[in-house]
Amino acid sequence: MINKREIRREILEILNRELQKLLNEKIRQNDLKNFHFMSANIAKLIPEIDLKDHWDIYRNLQKIKYLESEVSFFNTFDLDVFFENLASEKFCKKTPSIYISYHTGAYRSLMLAFVRFNIDVAIIVDTTIYPLERIEGELLKHFQFAKEIFKDSNSNFKVISANNKNTVIELMQIIKNGYSLLTYIDWNSGYNNDKGGNIEVDFFNSKLSVKQSISYLSYYTKTPIIPCISYYDEEFEPKWNMLKPILPDNHTGVKEYAFIATQLLYSHLEDIIRDNFSQWRGWFHIHKSIVFGESLENKQYDFDINGNYNLAEDVGTFTIIGEHFIFNKTSYKLMKLPDPLFNSISTMELLNKQVIEASIIKQLYESKMLCKTI
Repeated sequence: MINKREIRREILEILNRELQKLLNEKIRQNDLKNFHFMSANIAKLIPEIDLKDHWDIYRNLQKIKYLESEVSFFNTFDLDVFFENLASEKFCKKTPSIYISYHTGAYRSLMLAFVRFNIDVAIIVDTTIYPLERIEGELLKHFQFAKEIFKDSNSNFKVISANNKNTVIELMQIIKNGYSLLTYIDWNSGYNNDKGGNIEVDFFNSKLSVKQSISYLSYYTKTPIIPCISYYDEEFEPKWNMLKPILPDNHTGVKEYAFIATQLLYSHLEDIIRDNFSQWRGWFHIHKSIVFGESLENKQYDFDINGNYNLAEDVGTFTIIGEHFIFNKTSYKLMKLPDPLFNSISTMELLNKQVIEASIIKQLYESKMLCKTI
């Protein structure tokens, strides 16, 4: 008898070795933009997580990214365990629902439940980061995999871009045709990518500016919202929680309902992140939604031309197509670096003021990109 747990462990061991090579290459090429933005977002929203732990979080997120694209890994799941919290009665099979999930854990594995329970589903995706064809191809692999397991299923699926002008009208028609919807709201820039319909919701110690279109859609089509949360356990066995449905009613106005529903959905996300902060891929992009206060010029003015300077603790550098940048994770300030300055910083040497203009060092120091060395 095949021991799926042992196979999963072998896959993870191989992946860990390959992942180390990949990360070493990223360090060598200074391909670290995603890491530094992830680190800045973690430091802002959950400052109690030590900066020294951010690399381990990054590593784990890279692992999860690979596993989500490797459908063969899903063969190692114990389906009895997988469906423990995905019982048939938790899904609305006769009438459409709006399933809301997040980029945590094995978030694409919900396809197994839709196929098993013969639910037609339209998956709404944000195409501002990856093209529709790429996302559609990856989701199709998961759908076909599920169909191979549940061969008698008659479910169908389609992929809808959230960024088209007529998306809302299209979704209303899809619901009318009996399809349920699935979307991941933590990576969705909204329908037609405009900010006119945004509201601010509480999220950790900050506020996010987010779309409420899906809540409006729920209200006007009288379709329940069902939050679904995925996470991996310590052995990388995927788990799912189906939370209490959010139901539109005739006693609440659309604006009030949309705000309550949207805030609740992000509160659910906050809860799962607190318990599984190294499993949320939204760390790479959440700064696009954070509401930042007015930028205060909090400069340090005690620059000494004779002093020695190096990179500040909360600052990182990265390279994109041969151009070098320095990024302050506290202020989110980004500046381009001349090659001599980057070379000096990357080798952890004291800045050579004979090669680098003092005015550049002064500017970086006053912007808190550099600190004095003792």
